[in-house]
Amino acid sequence: MRRFQFTSTTLSFRYQPLFAVAVALAAGILAQHFLKINNGYLFVGLVATLLTGIVLFVVKRQSYPVLVIGVMLAGATLCGIEMQSIGHDRLRAQVESGILKTSESAEIIGTLISPPERVPGRIYLDVAVERVSQFKSERIATGNVRLSLFLNDNEVRDEFEQLHLNYGSHIRTLAIISRSDQYRNPGVSDFDEFLMQQGYDLSA
Repeated sequence: MRRFQFTSTTLSFRYQPLFAVAVALAAGILAQHFLKINNGYLFVGLVATLLTGIVLFVVKRQSYPVLVIGVMLAGATLCGIEMQSIGHDRLRAQVESGILKTSESAEIIGTLISPPERVPGRIYLDVAVERVSQFKSERIATGNVRLSLFLNDNEVRDEFEQLHLNYGSHIRTLAIISRSDQYRNPGVSDFDEFLMQQGYDLSA
């Protein structure tokens, strides 16, 4: 059996163009996340790079480096648009700015966007948040949060069932906002990141 061996060209950008594109896209996203460049400047640079690439292609000149730069600018632009779409009142934005403290109790006011999800030992409530209160300061908040209710005691579970909560129910509850990434072991997937991919800002 023939064994595969790495050569000097195995990871070369010339021989692995998609690898270079992926690296450029990731670099653009990462740079925008930390530098927060104005989206207008990024868009102008992206258009200029696109036009330059078209001209180089027409005159049959090397346009690959320009393509890589364009992909980097595209990644930064997309990241900037996503960051701009998150308003200051979003729960995620309030936590990242330090306005809303994690590992501290907060009063959450909102509406259930789905029926309670019952699993052994607990119940999940998906809430569209309207307001949040912490340290005697109440403010407007938006975004979805997943609440975990631990109802191991039968008496407590019976009291919960008497509330007859369902889709559309308006609730006001006290919860501790959690950020699982603070306690995540290396190599273990981030549960909060998973929740964000499912449309939730936080878990509590």
